[in-house]
Amino acid sequence: MAGQDSEIGARLSPSWLSLMRELLLASQLAVEAGRSPTDFSIEIDAVIRLGVTHSEIRYLLCAGYVEHRFDYTLLDQAERIVILTRSLRLSTRSCFLLTVKGVEMARSLFRSECPSGSPSVGEDVIGPQWDTEARILSFDGEIILRFERHAPAQERILAAFEEEGWTVRIDDPLPPNGRTDPKMRLNRSIHRLNR
Repeated sequence: MAGQDSEIGARLSPSWLSLMRELLLASQLAVEAGRSPTDFSIEIDAVIRLGVTHSEIRYLLCAGYVEHRFDYTLLDQAERIVILTRSLRLSTRSCFLLTVKGVEMARSLFRSECPSGSPSVGEDVIGPQWDTEARILSFDGEIILRFERHAPAQERILAAFEEEGWTVRIDDPLPPNGRTDPKMRLNRSIHRLNR
């Protein structure tokens, strides 16, 4: 991947590094705040101030490093409303966040700046991968599920599968809560995962 990152760097201005650093920081801060990475997506005006061109943004989108969303939040709304788009049309409502692939690249670029204990970055992952920090489930590098809000039971199940290497079966990873039948609670959590 390091060679691939060098090739990208040769095509893009130095300011794209600033963008990747900002997007990685936003992702890490979202995790620390217990929020969705979407809540910390970076608006296009901030991206442009970094000196990144529209063509470079589109390249990062097409390469799968950055995700494009439109921000529809109104001034009187408490929660941020951002909607995923596959469009390369950039507007004043555009905002951006790293994909799983982008997080891996940014971590490899800024390895010394990443918190200790961050997952190691190496070869592309084949099969499922659960990113606990970003709360993203991907398969062969493609995002298939992103939790916008905390879902403790579902996240614990995915973390257990990740820890066990995605075996066919795992022991119930949910701690007893004393109120609900453990089997029923596990079934409900799995059902919510499959929605």
